[in-house]
Amino acid sequence: MHLTLHILMTFFLPYASSIVSQILTPVSIFEESPISTIVVDLRPTFQTLGVHPDQAVLLHSQPSQPFEYINGRIRLKSRLDREDYVRKRLCVGGNVLECNFTLTLTVNLNQPPFNYILSQPISCHDINDVIPKFSQSESTISMAENVPIGHRIPLEIAVDLDSPPYGIDHYRLVTYENHEQHQFSIVYDNQSRELELVVNEKLDREIIEKYIFKLMAIDRGYPPNIGTQILTIEISDINDSRPKFESAIYNVTVAENTLPEYLLKIRAIDADTGPNAELVYTLENDHNGLFLLDKTSGILTLTHSLDYEYHTSYQLKAEARDNGLNSLSDTCIINVYVLDQNDHAPSIQMKFNPTLEHNRDGTMAYVPETFDINLPLAFVNVHDQDSADYGK
Repeated sequence: MHLTLHILMTFFLPYASSIVSQILTPVSIFEESPISTIVVDLRPTFQTLGVHPDQAVLLHSQPSQPFEYINGRIRLKSRLDREDYVRKRLCVGGNVLECNFTLTLTVNLNQPPFNYILSQPISCHDINDVIPKFSQSESTISMAENVPIGHRIPLEIAVDLDSPPYGIDHYRLVTYENHEQHQFSIVYDNQSRELELVVNEKLDREIIEKYIFKLMAIDRGYPPNIGTQILTIEISDINDSRPKFESAIYNVTVAENTLPEYLLKIRAIDADTGPNAELVYTLENDHNGLFLLDKTSGILTLTHSLDYEYHTSYQLKAEARDNGLNSLSDTCIINVYVLDQNDHAPSIQMKFNPTLEHNRDGTMAYVPETFDINLPLAFVNVHDQDSADYGK
């Protein structure tokens, strides 16, 4: 039993000491370096070990690994996009701060320990090669025109895949023509990464119903990369504009005994939109149904013809009221003048001199031969209900 143990010990001890490893000094390379860039030259290390570079072999080389070993040098064999390796977690660390690789080479020595393992740490440094990007190139938000000054609305932030030293520094809001503006401002908190739009001035949709801005995300690079989003702010309406008639007084003339298709059309304008601008027209007095006003079109019509001899004019009061919440209204006066027509024959009234004898209905009188020629026989009155020349 003692002999067997001795044999095992003498067999395994040389084997256990036949592999030695060494971690080399870390090196670094910038992402997007040219292909074939030399990352590290290991030939001085091989000289120390007394071996030829051909006696070293790169182990565990993955297809995605961007490095290769040729003639004692480790160099870049394919594009090194740090953000892509971080996203795919193909480098150690794999976060916005670190992207590290470790290459392992085995060296066949000419004497014990025969196998020598070299570990080469490589760190990939970031460059400012990524432009901040919004999820959408255009964005639209809506706010009521009566929001108070200081009102805030959260905005979408841009994403910059570069490391924090090249991350987003601040945001700017400019007009579409790249001019400064004062109606709105933006507030960005670098700690919470919250971006908000702030209303600086009172809004009025009837003056400006839409704003179009450029929202710019600017990173910390030099020169900085700038990502842009077109931000449209639509101002929604509230019922704050009163309807207004185009004229405070409307005048129209119409011939008596006629029934035209319509007399006139009144019109009011409301600067609001939607239901707030939909108007309903009504008459406060229609003279017992003589006049009819269409509630939608504002067209005034007659229900039957007019008689100048009965009324020479009419005055109406009309109202326009919107359909908004807490509706607003305006009123106007409509003067309707009736034109006379020659529609009445003259009437004749005659009374005989009371000194004369006449029949009962007064159509015949008896004149004595002794009647004074200087006295009137009768009194005649002619009347025409028409006006002007028609009544002369």
